[in-house]
Amino acid sequence: MKTKQDFLGLAHATVLDESDDKITVKVPNRKEDLTVVIGKDVLDKLSQDDSVLQRMVKNLVSRNSKKITKETLNINKRNYRIFL
Repeated sequence: MKTKQDFLGLAHATVLDESDDKITVKVPNRKEDLTVVIGKDVLDKLSQDDSVLQRMVKNLVSRNSKKITKETLNINKRNYRIFL
């Protein structure tokens, strides 16, 4: 089984909180303070293919204004379906 850091593809990712239904991860980003909240129901699907999560985060971050310094991305079942 992969560790959460390996799954995210980032060696420096930090797990902030883990509950029954979601996991919160702080992702190092030079533009902003980025936190990603991933639902456990989607976590299993994303763990099969690392590139899907990386593309989701990249697309969601790149659409935001450069003035934003702190952001939280929520990846749940609805967002996952829309992205695919």
